[in-house]
Amino acid sequence: MQVIGYNAVNMIEIIIDDVTYHVPDDMGNRYRQMVAEWEAKGNTIPPYTVPLNIKIDTKVAELEAHGQSLFNQGFAYDFGKPYGVLHLQMRNDSDKANWLVARMNMNDAIMAGYGDERIAPIHTAENITVMVTPKEGVNVLVAMNAWGMHLYSKSWEKKAEIRALESEDALNDYDVTEGWDV
Repeated sequence: MQVIGYNAVNMIEIIIDDVTYHVPDDMGNRYRQMVAEWEAKGNTIPPYTVPLNIKIDTKVAELEAHGQSLFNQGFAYDFGKPYGVLHLQMRNDSDKANWLVARMNMNDAIMAGYGDERIAPIHTAENITVMVTPKEGVNVLVAMNAWGMHLYSKSWEKKAEIRALESEDALNDYDVTEGWDV
């Protein structure tokens, strides 16, 4: 009998005559009794270790959660005096769709000759409405788009970095919060 060790569901994996068995940790089981005899000889059942590919998937999920948290903080934009830096919400697909519609409306106003009129409201996460010209509003939303694309690009780049890691130590040292440049 060869004892491989505990598996992910807390069963003991053993091999007898080239047949693999998954033995419950229950002393009423005859195979578990065989393992107990093996343990009585001074052997220890190896603990379950999470495979590196599963740990990598977990790290990628941590990265995705951090990237989403950056979106949730919103796009910071300096509207100048008297407002200063305010945030445009990017929490979900509805927020993103609303900004796309706002940008289309501002482009329509520019095409209609109202590009320099202070008629375009931008409502911020701080619950402040800033009136801008359609030209200014489009510039704000183009900058927000570039910010969002930067976050997506960084996320893809960092996922590739994580998936290329070859050791648990390297994976443990990888900080998903660093290098976003936002």
